[in-house]
Amino acid sequence: MKSVMQTGLLALCLLASGAHAAAAKETAESARARLAGMAPSANIQCTTGSHGFVECTADGFDIAFSDCNADTSYGSIMADKSVTLSDAIDGKGKKAIAALPHDQFVCIAATATKNDIQRYYVKALPTDIVDSCKGSDLCKSYNAQPVQWLGPRTGKACQHDSHGNYIGDCASGWVDKDDVEAFSMGLKTIGGE
Repeated sequence: MKSVMQTGLLALCLLASGAHAAAAKETAESARARLAGMAPSANIQCTTGSHGFVECTADGFDIAFSDCNADTSYGSIMADKSVTLSDAIDGKGKKAIAALPHDQFVCIAATATKNDIQRYYVKALPTDIVDSCKGSDLCKSYNAQPVQWLGPRTGKACQHDSHGNYIGDCASGWVDKDDVEAFSMGLKTIGGE
């Protein structure tokens, strides 16, 4: 009897996890909603391609999303002076969100490409809330940098929630690719481990 109950519970758990995984899969509509949060006034189109992958464009830019929980989705602001985050993909004529200083640790949440122009949507993150930073010598070299807010804030500290999302006042916006050094080899590799 105990074995039957355990098997039944296991089957329920597998069904629930499968349903959760299916619900977590990106759809054209969920990608469009995510991109609308990154670029509120952009002309956005998202479709599901022939191989089942979601493809998005916004204001003529091709958009590729990154996972802010992936080891290779991080970088730092490398411009000599502060860099202004914009809510417009092209950075022109829209609302400024915040200014990030040199060496600010960021997650690269999306890349926008149009001809030879490439822009990143970045989120400024304190390294102590980034799971991939645990045990990374590279992350130890990035202390919390002061963010100069130019727009409204929520009043809640930037934090990592139980669903793997960064929420609260994590300054986010679009910048030129050349203003960011991407840690494409990952945090552990660059950190010497």
